[in-house]
Amino acid sequence: MMRISVRNDDLAIRYTNYALFSCKDRDKQRLGPRRIACLSNGSWSDSPPHCRKVCELLRETEGLRILYTHGLDEGSIAIFHCFAPKLRSGVSRATCKEGQWTDHPPTCTLPSCSLGKIFQVLPENVIPVLDGVVSDTLPFNFTLHLTCEEGLRLSGIDTAKCISDGSWQISRVQCVTGCPNPVKTKDSELLVEPDKDFYRFGESVTLACSPGYVLSSEVVRLMCLGSNWSETELPHCEEEWE
Repeated sequence: MMRISVRNDDLAIRYTNYALFSCKDRDKQRLGPRRIACLSNGSWSDSPPHCRKVCELLRETEGLRILYTHGLDEGSIAIFHCFAPKLRSGVSRATCKEGQWTDHPPTCTLPSCSLGKIFQVLPENVIPVLDGVVSDTLPFNFTLHLTCEEGLRLSGIDTAKCISDGSWQISRVQCVTGCPNPVKTKDSELLVEPDKDFYRFGESVTLACSPGYVLSSEVVRLMCLGSNWSETELPHCEEEWE
């Protein structure tokens, strides 16, 4: 049987009517044909392969994609990418050196927001509603409701949301001074125009009575002076006598 001359101690060769090649070391990869045949003219159909050291294939975990510049060969760079909204925790790349990667793959995790940071970005007098919140770190997409300190009313969107960069997304919101509706009893004949739950500083209302009733005083207009109305005592409605 015709022998083949190979200057490579890494190769294991088995002969039949052709030569089969494999690498002796598991951390090495065959570069070239797996087998070559002995031709009728007494020559081989191809040149023998050689073995080279390669790195193992890295495992892609959930949300992680790995790209290689030169496969698993020596000197190849593995580039790590996390799919949004997940964030990378660890290195961005690793290099294949002497059959080993220089770094472990990173993990891809959903972003989270620190509860302490929300107090740094909230406008004055705006506070989060923390009922049911048991952790100082809140997950991506978590929504907190906002309110105001006592005596103030929230103006704007009353939520803060944890977004993908780990910060709190807060729309334009502020706490304003104002007055509650001056008529507290629903069955009162006293009418308020405009009729709202809350009035800002400087807004005015006009008082009137239902048909058949008249005001008990000449006070027909009130102005909101911060958190109180311009009149401390409201008139009431009396039955109109003919």
